[in-house]
Amino acid sequence: MREEKAREERIRREKEHDEMLDEQKRRFLSGEKIQPEHFLELAKRDGFEIHIRTKGTFAKSVRMLDRNGTIHYVKAKGQRKPDFTGCQNAIESYLRLLLSERIEQRLMECGVSSDLWKQVSDSHKRIIIPIGLYIEPSERSSILNEVACKLADLTLVKKHGIPLEDMCNENGEFVEPYQEEFNSLYDRIENALTDN
Repeated sequence: MREEKAREERIRREKEHDEMLDEQKRRFLSGEKIQPEHFLELAKRDGFEIHIRTKGTFAKSVRMLDRNGTIHYVKAKGQRKPDFTGCQNAIESYLRLLLSERIEQRLMECGVSSDLWKQVSDSHKRIIIPIGLYIEPSERSSILNEVACKLADLTLVKKHGIPLEDMCNENGEFVEPYQEEFNSLYDRIENALTDN
């Protein structure tokens, strides 16, 4: 009896803690400030590893942070300002991970298997998800086009179980019904990649 009550109480506290973390994540993603211990817990819960020294900087020096990498801190008298580069990089990388997972989910809704998104290179993902970076619009558009085409091609190959060459004529153009299927799939994939 006592053990069951203790178990129920533990479950209730864990549920409340998870709800609190969900609220902190919502606040963080909407641009509000959160405490560093909440950010560290969110990152850990989402499987994002932060370097031990960066964790130390968060714990020791950071008072509040937001998704833009703005760090609020208290400077100890007589000491220099801490270097927050690692903290800001962790925030950017964590956001990139969350957006990548969101894109992966949207691609799966389009019929693209998650293993195909995992094959997209990290350098292409950084251009598709340009958090904290300025990417020339023409370069981003070119990469988006390349990735959308590749994902659509691979999805058609996987779906139909035949090589891409067998879906095309001698000029490399899709034959019907594959062209129409490719066009529809490409449009949905492009939307999934750009709707961040």
